[in-house]
Amino acid sequence: VDLFRVWLEIPYRIRKTCQASLLSKFLHYRESSRSSLNVGGITMTMMRDTIEVCDLGYMKILRVLGILMKLLFAGIFILAENDKAFIPLVAYPVVLGLFLVARERKTIRVDEDRAHKQNEVVQVVSDMVANYRLIADFLLRRYAVDSYERSVDALHRSERDAQVVVTNSMYMAPWLTTLLIGGWICYGSFHITTFGGTISLGAFLATFNIFKEVGHELQEIYVECMEIQRSFGPLEKICHYMNWETDLFDRMGTAQDRQAHSEEMRHQARECLTRFDSGASLTSTGSSLNEDSSNPLFAVDSIDIKLRGLHYSYESKRVLEGVTATFPQGGIYAFSGLSHHGKATLLKLLGQVLLPEENDMIFIPPHLRVLHISQSQCLINDTFLQNVLLYASPEQVQGIDRVRTICRRVGLKAELLSHLETETPLREWQHLLSYTDFARLNLARAFVMNPECLVIHKPDMCFDVDEVMDILMLIRCHSRERGLELPPETRRYRRPRTVFFTCTTAEALDMADGIFEVNVLKDKTPRPLKITVIRAKNLPGQDTLRCSEAFVTCEVASKPHTGFSTSAVKYDGDIVLDHSGEIAQYDPDDILEFFVKDPASNKKGGFLGKAELSLQDLPTYGALRRLRIAFGGDRSKALLEVWVKTAPMHRPNLIGEEVADDAGGGAARVQPQTPQPAARK
Repeated sequence: VDLFRVWLEIPYRIRKTCQASLLSKFLHYRESSRSSLNVGGITMTMMRDTIEVCDLGYMKILRVLGILMKLLFAGIFILAENDKAFIPLVAYPVVLGLFLVARERKTIRVDEDRAHKQNEVVQVVSDMVANYRLIADFLLRRYAVDSYERSVDALHRSERDAQVVVTNSMYMAPWLTTLLIGGWICYGSFHITTFGGTISLGAFLATFNIFKEVGHELQEIYVECMEIQRSFGPLEKICHYMNWETDLFDRMGTAQDRQAHSEEMRHQARECLTRFDSGASLTSTGSSLNEDSSNPLFAVDSIDIKLRGLHYSYESKRVLEGVTATFPQGGIYAFSGLSHHGKATLLKLLGQVLLPEENDMIFIPPHLRVLHISQSQCLINDTFLQNVLLYASPEQVQGIDRVRTICRRVGLKAELLSHLETETPLREWQHLLSYTDFARLNLARAFVMNPECLVIHKPDMCFDVDEVMDILMLIRCHSRERGLELPPETRRYRRPRTVFFTCTTAEALDMADGIFEVNVLKDKTPRPLKITVIRAKNLPGQDTLRCSEAFVTCEVASKPHTGFSTSAVKYDGDIVLDHSGEIAQYDPDDILEFFVKDPASNKKGGFLGKAELSLQDLPTYGALRRLRIAFGGDRSKALLEVWVKTAPMHRPNLIGEEVADDAGGGAARVQPQTPQPAARK
């Protein structure tokens, strides 16, 4: 058995499986569970309890089985020669078993108390290491030492109590063996053949020696059983941590919902882009509709990020209530609001750190990589390069030169950059990092990873005014260039880069494409609406109004003087207008009204018909709408084709020259340049 155990590496395999499973479980705990976790408790459970369960539990069972095999053969020999030894052989293990059961609760209690005190010592040391700066700054060294001494004293008392219980229990087996041998001498001597009994003197003496050997082996079994009892407490703690609530099933359900919703949205986006292409083919060459090159190359790039009816609570405190918003891909969105009104919570929900409540929807297209950057100062025990790459290879992030350039652009000092291509361990360069360097390192990690959706909390908090502008411009370049330091010729084929952030400065708000107030999450950014009136067809009376001049006016219902009129065109059959205009600012609850007029018509004011379009759930990538034209409240086969989308916004504080898109119009883009410090406002 011992050789079999060593050859198969049974203890190592059991410990490895148990520790790896516990760590995997810990990494999938719910955020609320992990935040309330005792660091000392989970650390000691992994390093101490798993070893005790293996070495004092499972492996002792194998040892007990080996001893029982020896006792089986000894018992058979005794009973073959002396059947009167049956009662002592049965009474011995029964008495020891009853004693173990009687002492079990007390043994487990003192062991658990000792383990708890060990956890507290580890927790105290961990807290002091993590909070050394606080202890040193506020002159708390004496208090820290006193606190540690108190925890050590408590541990000593618990170990003393545990040792007392173990020592008392250890004397039971020797005493019982002595009583068994003494009883056999008194009882068996009267059954020797010399005194008229049936047992020979040789069998009596052999039984006496076998009883001593059996007593020794049963004493060893008793000790092993005591060790197994002491593993019950560690096993209970392992089961406790292994059964903590995780978010795996919730994340699986959320991912499945996103996947299903994404299928529907992809079909809609493809259909919309197909309609746009077919509608654009009807227009004349060089029209304003054809010039709009801000339309995505791939349909999936036009799918919006959406929040629908989002709620979130911390215990009984509600921080988000019915949040609904839509964010087009490729934008930079700032969240503003009062403190403790849910800005950080909303970022964690977008960054998938927290999960939405049941029946709430956070839709981020599943093909997008989402990265949430916290303000934690975290390092891994490895080289500086691995602390930037986080175990990705340089080839996976477009080479070491790109990594070095990004680190330089975020402002990391040259002394740190000199460790990029060395194997210098953490302890030799960690002291070079200042408070702001940790923030720069987090940004460098994000830009190197190059996620399609970047979620960052207060990127401007750690820097002065000039540095803030540099960092904000890097974030803008990341979004506009679709990744920092990547080939510009492949930009068109990369996914849009979306950024969500909260901020503490006005400069950051100026840089954003959209500004949202979190406590109500209303879009506070003025958004114009671009409308292209393509054509009207199947108008009644066209056979009698040939070669007339018709035009269309567009305005927001109940908001006069908010719209525009197309140019009048002559028509013979369908009215091909192909005219674009803008509504300066719109609200999702607005309704657009289109009036088709012809001065040659015999109707009052040349009115030919009216069409309406609701702006609710308007896709930001645009939509081709075919509207029924109503006449006196009746609907007919007459149609008005229009293309509606959010117009390109003026974006301040761009670094570089605004140049027209390839088609000669549309949204502005930024030529990649190294950001320069902006002037203070």
